[in-house]
Amino acid sequence: MARNKGGVYVYQQLEKTLAEWLAETKPIPAKVLCWESDTGIIRMGDGKSMYKDLPPRLSSGLSPRISETTGCWETFNIATKQWEDTGVNPTIGIGIDGGKPSTVFTAGQILNFGKIAE
Repeated sequence: MARNKGGVYVYQQLEKTLAEWLAETKPIPAKVLCWESDTGIIRMGDGKSMYKDLPPRLSSGLSPRISETTGCWETFNIATKQWEDTGVNPTIGIGIDGGKPSTVFTAGQILNFGKIAE
């Protein structure tokens, strides 16, 4: 059996409030998981970026949904604990096998992929 020649992986995770993270004056070290204790958002350091410039890696875990009011996509904002309308309309595709959308949408929201050549 071949011996594992991989290295030892070490990572660190730190928990602070969003305000505490934003007060950091140095870049976040690479592979450090930064937890916002008051929002639940997680970011990972890259060794060169300030906390505010790091993209969120994990947040609420809730999938986007379509608003019953506007018909646009909504995303859950974990900081405010509210669903936010993105203003982006969903695009529904008609499958190349001739399938139809399960709900009625406007013509501008439907892409027709055509038929499979025989």
